[in-house]
Amino acid sequence: AGGSWCVPVSGASRGVYEGEEDGTVEVNRYIYKEKEIYYDDYPCRNNWSDPIDDCGFNHFCDRTRKGAFKVGRRTARNKFTRKIQEMNKWLKYVRNTAKPAEWWSILSAKLRGHFQYYGVSGNYRGIMRYYTLTIKLIYKWLNRRSQKNSFNWKEFNKYLQRHPLPTPRIHHNFYTWGY
Repeated sequence: AGGSWCVPVSGASRGVYEGEEDGTVEVNRYIYKEKEIYYDDYPCRNNWSDPIDDCGFNHFCDRTRKGAFKVGRRTARNKFTRKIQEMNKWLKYVRNTAKPAEWWSILSAKLRGHFQYYGVSGNYRGIMRYYTLTIKLIYKWLNRRSQKNSFNWKEFNKYLQRHPLPTPRIHHNFYTWGY
């Protein structure tokens, strides 16, 4: 019926629903069959609920600018919270164990990896939010090293200009052809 969209599903998502004779079960707008989820665009026109969380993303029905159906993706809430907590814990640990010059390259690699994984079409807001919260955490933990040497936001922004971090960008654009 109509056009169908397919999104791969990890092994953790398989086996949630038991199927009929052919191994499929239709639940709202999804047809679950082994490793694939088929998004049928006709039922999505009226039902925008029940997104699927998989591979760190929240997959949901969305519209293009012209009104056509597309699968929208954003960072799953639980993964985002966990990643921010991990960054907070790591920054708290390294603030006094080494000088910022020693761990700044590791921080850059952590940010770059996050942007490369979660930088998909439609998720710019999510990676920008991660970047903003990480900058605030860096400011917080650098200011807790001592009472004498602390930054204000103006000095901290100058420090960031001298020692730039990777900026968020979309690495995987699903809606343009890459020749």
